[in-house]
Amino acid sequence: MISGTNKKPNRMFLKCQFVGCGSFQRLDDAIKESHGAVGSSSSPKQHRSLGCFGCGENDHWRNKCPWVGSPCREDGCSGTREMKVSKWDSHQGSKYLGCTKCNDKQWFSEAKKLKENPPPTIPTVAQIVIQTTLEDLCSKLKGDLSLEK
Repeated sequence: MISGTNKKPNRMFLKCQFVGCGSFQRLDDAIKESHGAVGSSSSPKQHRSLGCFGCGENDHWRNKCPWVGSPCREDGCSGTREMKVSKWDSHQGSKYLGCTKCNDKQWFSEAKKLKENPPPTIPTVAQIVIQTTLEDLCSKLKGDLSLEK
C-alpha cells in the first residue's frame, strides 16, 4: 500500500492480512528486517506466532492444517473443503469452509465449536442384559408372552 499522510506521502507500507488488526509495517523497514536490521512502526511480529495462514490456529502450519483439504460433510460428495473468507455484507471477513464440488458451506467458528465439543454419539447397536427370574419377569409383563426354546 502507499501512504497518503502529509508526514510521509507516497511511502510504501505493508498492511496486516488479518481482518480488523490494523497493524502495519513500512516496506523499507520490512526489507531491513529481512536482512537482520529490525525496524517497525507497529508490532507485526505478533502474527509470526499464529502459525497457520489457512485457519489462524497456532498449533500447526498451513501445510498441516486439518481444516484445509478435509472431506466434504455431504454424503456421497467426493469434494474437499477449502478455507474461504466471506464477502457477504452480514458476515464480511468471517472464515468459512466451502466444498470444492458441492455447495456445502460451514462457518469456521461453528466447525471449531463442533471439534472442541463434539455431539454425543448414539450407539447403533446396544445389548441389554436383564438379570431376573422367569417368574418375576412374567409377573411384570402385561399381555401375552410366548417363549420358544
